[in-house]
Parts: sequence; C-alpha cells; structure tokens
Amino acid sequence: MGSYLTTTNILSIVPGLPQTSTEAGFSNTSAIVDRHITRAEAYCNGKIALRYSIPFSSGSIPPLLITLCEDIAVFYSYRSFFTQDNQNYNDYLDTFKDAIATLDEIRDAKINLFLTDGSIIPELTSDDNADISSNVTSKQSFFDVDDPLDWAFNNDLKDTIRGKR
Repeated sequence: MGSYLTTTNILSIVPGLPQTSTEAGFSNTSAIVDRHITRAEAYCNGKIALRYSIPFSSGSIPPLLITLCEDIAVFYSYRSFFTQDNQNYNDYLDTFKDAIATLDEIRDAKINLFLTDGSIIPELTSDDNADISSNVTSKQSFFDVDDPLDWAFNNDLKDTIRGKR
C-alpha cells in the first residue's frame, strides 16, 4: 500500500523544523518526518479499518483522510523537535485532537469518506467484516474453571523446570 503523504507535504506545513536549511539537516529532519508519516497513516488506517477496506479499492485516497493524516503527522513531527509544557504550548495539539475526534466520527459512521469526485467510499459489508470463529467455541474456557485467586503452579512442574536449568 502506498503512502498517503510525502515529506514535502509535511515540511510545507511546518517549514520551521530545525536544520532543514542544510543537506545533512534536511536528511535528518526528513527521516524523522518520514517515520511520523508512517505512524500517522497506520493510526488513521487502524481507526477506520473496521468500516472501510484498506487499501481503498478505488486506488484513490479520500481527501479528508489525507488531511487527517497530515494533521497527525505534523503534530508527531513537531513534538519530536519541540517540547510541550505550560510555557511552550504546541499549537498543533488542538489540530491533532480535532483529527482524532474526526477519525472517531468516521469510525462510528457519523461522517463518511468520499473521493474528490463526490462519490462516497463504500463500506465493508458484514461478510467482509465477519468474525473469525474457532472450532472450540463450545468448550469451556480454561480461565473460568475456578477462582483466579486459587490459581497456582504445580510444585512438581516447578521442580522439573528448575532441575532442567
């Protein structure tokens, strides 16, 4: 699956990241930004994967998802270079929180994803999102046989393990 964002996307949003004026500084900053792009995209995909097929079958990425990934990647990148405390508030924190809230709304089907032509991205069907079942579903769970406070290791087993060391 291809990336939604590029380093250039992020650097154009926050051009003031440290040491982007030298070749070595640009390479170091780009490496950090690239790591956060991957992290942001994974987070966004994880939030919506139960509702949408990832990667998108159309091959196009919904513009809203790109924007949300940018907001998250910018926050992660900015946070890597600058601290946040009462004296040094990160202006991108509010944008990050808004992006997370929007992803939650997408996940909860309060907001739909759509392409630039206005077509809505189709959701997964219940068959696409079926649970994996086990062939032992009718068996009693091992963990609810007795009270967890009564659980203990067999002393013979502990002696055997100790003897093989």
